This record gives sequence, C-alpha cells and structure tokens, in this order.
Amino acid sequence: MKSLKKTTFLEAVAAAIEHEVKSFNFFLDLSNNLKNGATKELFQQLAEDGDKHIEFIKEIYKSAEGQELPNLKTLSQIHKFHSSTIQLLMDKLERNMNQEIGGDDRKALELAVMHGDDAIRFYSKMKDKFPDPKINLLFQKLLSFIETNTNLIEAQIMALEQITPIDGQFFWEDESLMAEAAVSSGLGRSSKKSGKKISSKQSKKKDSKPKPKSKTATKKKAVKSPKKKSVKKTVKKTNKKPGAKKKKK
Repeated sequence: MKSLKKTTFLEAVAAAIEHEVKSFNFFLDLSNNLKNGATKELFQQLAEDGDKHIEFIKEIYKSAEGQELPNLKTLSQIHKFHSSTIQLLMDKLERNMNQEIGGDDRKALELAVMHGDDAIRFYSKMKDKFPDPKINLLFQKLLSFIETNTNLIEAQIMALEQITPIDGQFFWEDESLMAEAAVSSGLGRSSKKSGKKISSKQSKKKDSKPKPKSKTATKKKAVKSPKKKSVKKTVKKTNKKPGAKKKKK
C-alpha cells in the first residue's frame, strides 16, 4: 500500500464519489424503512442531495483539470480505485451504515448522526493533509457537505423532542430549531456575529432619536444668552451715573 500523501487527484475524486454513492444508498434505505412523516422526507432529501454532491465533485475535477471526469467504471480496471489507500480509509466510514433501525425515527436519526460525526472527523483530518491543493479543496467541500447534513439531522431530532410539535411544520421551517442545531454542531458562529451587527444597528437607532432635542436645547440657550448680557450692561450704566453727579458738586 502506497503512502497516503502520494494519493493522486483522480484517486481522491473516485473515492469521494464512491462514498457519496454509498451515502445516497444509506439515506435512501433509512427513508424506505420509515413511515410517512418529516423524518422520512428528510432522508429522501438527503439522498437527493447526494446526487447533487456527485455532480459538484465532477465540476471540481473539470475546473481543476480543464476536462470532463472520465468514466470511472471503465478506468477502475486500470487504476484499481477500490484498492487505493484513500479508498480503503474511507471504507471505514461505512461501519454505521448497516445497523437495523426497526422503523424507529429516533434510531434512524441517531444512526445518521453517528455516520455524520465519523465523516466530519475524517474529513477534518484529510482537508490539509495532502501536498496537492486540489485534493485539500475537495475534502474541504466534502466536510461542508457532511456538516450541513448533520446540522439538518440534529434539527430534526430536536423537533421530535418538542412537547407540543406544530402540525404540518417541518424542522427546516422552524428557525429556532435550526439555530439551536447550528450552535450545537459548531456552525452557528456566523449567525451569532450577524446578531451582534443587528443589535449594534438597533442601538445606533436608539441613540439617534434624542439628538434633535439636544440641538433645539442649544438653540434656545443661544437666544437667551444675549438678554443676560444686555442686563449686565444696563447695570453698569446705572452705576456710573450717580458717580458722575457727585464729581460735579
């Protein structure tokens, strides 16, 4: 087995697509074993997203290599992608895919979270491990995919734990659940920052309201001040007159 650092870009792409295909089947099987409802629809959506991920990986290859991704099934006999070092490592991510859920929504979701956590740890280590920047970029995108999936799954678990669930409302329509799931999975930093920006704007608006009052107050003071000066001048004049009469006598 060759060193992991000698992995070619094509081998990494082939392993990534193979994993997305297996994830597609995993989510589809979970959906098929559940009754109709929000959880079943979630796994159907995640399976559909897997197809989009595969197309996105192909676009990454095309952008990097300047040509379409060749047919991997045809090339597999020559390159033996299934026995590459990166593929053998990624095969370990399947360890939670074959467990029975017995039609239980909660078990299905917990199993999917376990699968997601394994993939997040793996991709986090892989995204900066290769000398080829194209492979690192690929694994950064894969990490983003699985973080999004796990975030959605955790939001659905929170929805199941609600004491009074809202009929007809799915987890992705509840902003509070999505925010909580994002924070718990470490993805809510950007939302926190945006919240600070909003609060600062609101505070500026509040501060801007009393400003007109202060301007009118200063204007009033400016009008009154000449009157006081004129009074002082008249006092001085009256003080001088008696003194002048005494000198003439």
